[in-house]
Amino acid sequence: MFQFFNPRFVLGGVRLRAPVALAIAALIGGASMIDAAGATPPGLSTYASPLRQNASAPKVALIIVPDAASRAPRWAIAHADEEAYRKRLLDLGFDVSVIGPSDRLELDRLLRDNASRIASGSDVAVLVLGAALSSDDDVRLVPTDAPADLIDRPDQLEAETVRLSEVLRRIAGRSPRNLVAIVDECRRLGEGDRACAVEGAASPREASVIAARRKTARPGTSPLIARASLRDDLLPLLSQEGLTFADLHSALVQKLGPTNLTIDATSTLTGAFALVPGGFFAGLATECNKVDLNADPVALKAASLDGLQRSCDAAASQYPYARHFVDRQSAVKEQRAFQRAVASCADTVAISGFATAYPASRFRRVVEDFSLACARERDDARLQREAQERDRALRDAQERDRLQREAQERERALREAQERDRAQREAQERAAQETQSAQRVIQQIAQTFVSRYYWTSSSDGESAGARLADLYAPVVSFYGRQRTAPDIMAEKLAYNARWPVRRFLIRPGSVAAVCDASSGGCRVTGMVEFDFESAARNVRSRGLSSFEFVVGNMMSSPRVVGEQSKVEQRF
Repeated sequence: MFQFFNPRFVLGGVRLRAPVALAIAALIGGASMIDAAGATPPGLSTYASPLRQNASAPKVALIIVPDAASRAPRWAIAHADEEAYRKRLLDLGFDVSVIGPSDRLELDRLLRDNASRIASGSDVAVLVLGAALSSDDDVRLVPTDAPADLIDRPDQLEAETVRLSEVLRRIAGRSPRNLVAIVDECRRLGEGDRACAVEGAASPREASVIAARRKTARPGTSPLIARASLRDDLLPLLSQEGLTFADLHSALVQKLGPTNLTIDATSTLTGAFALVPGGFFAGLATECNKVDLNADPVALKAASLDGLQRSCDAAASQYPYARHFVDRQSAVKEQRAFQRAVASCADTVAISGFATAYPASRFRRVVEDFSLACARERDDARLQREAQERDRALRDAQERDRLQREAQERERALREAQERDRAQREAQERAAQETQSAQRVIQQIAQTFVSRYYWTSSSDGESAGARLADLYAPVVSFYGRQRTAPDIMAEKLAYNARWPVRRFLIRPGSVAAVCDASSGGCRVTGMVEFDFESAARNVRSRGLSSFEFVVGNMMSSPRVVGEQSKVEQRF
């Protein structure tokens, strides 16, 4: 397995220079070394920026990752870079299209389709990630179906690759306002340390193109710092406000000086287009932009800063690379610390802590003056407390005399109240005892009444019916229906004739009575065993029933005003 940054590579006995060796390695090896998790999906994916676009000059980015992450380690890096570039460009207001691994026909079709969607007047940035190849006249995009030995078959380049110049020509045909392209790594075919054909790629000079190319250290010089790709050096520059594409090229050349990457660029680079225009972050719709870096200390004391700090925390988290938001986050934190420091003399920690945390703050003098004023207030308060203590001692002596007199008066009143309460409780207890006694009497009468009812129901003959009639009120709620006593007696006598022999046995302990002493009414429930016989019909019925009687006028002449029963069990 070759070493990725080895300056030389041997193939078939021929010692190749590093750029060619790396191109071969990317095209023929390393599939087993790559984890495809998180790889750019094949085909075309589009992402809309969450920021509102400028209708007069939309910002569009096209990221091209033409080969699979599993093809070689360099392609795995390209796929990881794609996610980083995509997220950053979306944050910066670009609508992003990503073309992932595709064969040549599909890659060409997707590039045509994407170009046709670009609106006239747009600012367009193209990023080619991974290893592109350069012939003498153009930069070539290598699709997934390119042969592994393409590096040795330059005559096949036209048939197996896609020209970058053709990609940019189609986009230029949409009349963009600005068109720039960045090639993450361009590998020149053939021997020698020659520049990539960026001029050919930019033809007919409607695009500004820069391309990174690997270089080797000259004999006798220090080793070069290895770079896996442009990402770590390019991303911070892409996010810099007001940095034109020409300035970006200059800054990139300077940053890459001691590394193993160098930059090739078209002879003309636009100085009119910046990926992040000046004032971009200040124009975003966030409360953080309302932070006044030169706020007046007097106005700050009453200002509401909690929402501004939350907004700046969120903005600094989303745009950690934006000095604009980092400065405002720091400013609002300092302003809140100032607010706390001058809010109360009691918060000595906030007062003393401000000078420690912000020794060079423009608010430090205000906080120091506030601290001195607090010290004077504490001295005045001490003298006032001493005078108050003397006055309080005098008042306390007077108050003790008054309280002693009042205590004596309360004790007398308390004794009288206790006597009244005791007499009242005794009267209530007597009344309660009388009520309980009356309740027990009523319950006993109710239970006796039920026993009488079942004893009468067990009797024979017409006299049993007469005695039973004496136990019912004129109108009775009889099994849920309002019935007259004569109707009920007729039904009872018919039932008695059907069952001449009737025996009832109330289960001991089952009878319960709930009575209202004021009305004299009771609700009596319980369980009764029954045993009926009819010799004429030669039948017998035995079982257990639950019963419920509502008995009125319990104390004078108890009468059934409600009756309900249910057979619970048959023997």
